Amino acid sequence: MSSSASKQVANSVVGAACPTGMARYGGGGGYTGPTGPTGAAGATGPTGPVGPTGSGTDGETVGQVAFDFSTPSPLLLQTVAPGLVLNRCAIVIVTPFDDPAASLEVGTSTDPALVFAPGEVVPDSAGNTFNNSGLYPFDANDFLLLTLSPRASTQGSGILLYKAR
Repeated sequence: MSSSASKQVANSVVGAACPTGMARYGGGGGYTGPTGPTGAAGATGPTGPVGPTGSGTDGETVGQVAFDFSTPSPLLLQTVAPGLVLNRCAIVIVTPFDDPAASLEVGTSTDPALVFAPGEVVPDSAGNTFNNSGLYPFDANDFLLLTLSPRASTQGSGILLYKAR
């Protein structure tokens, strides 16, 4: 076979049309086959960081506030307007306060112990969660506050969570 004849054969293979729906592969005259099935899903990734306080569904406000023994007190959580209802409040003690006389209150400027009164939260016990699911409707403008009395504590921290609508 002459060199020109072999060039014609090679060119006819390289330039040949591929079956419908198949893509040509390089200069070798082959083609890429159909996509295979999807593989199994991988493992779930780690939990992301806690997000900022924001609005929940249906006009609900969801608050998350970290505090420690040095947090200024009283700490303003949010302004409340007439018609707002606080419907959930929880305090999680992360690091125990090292003075057993330390105390926490959650309430308003007119009633600082409205939600949690002194003694209802035990800040010298780590890992405990203190919950209040009562409904607290507000009929006047006020402020929702965390009042922290660390006494002589040199350590102690927690997280306050609340929902209002």
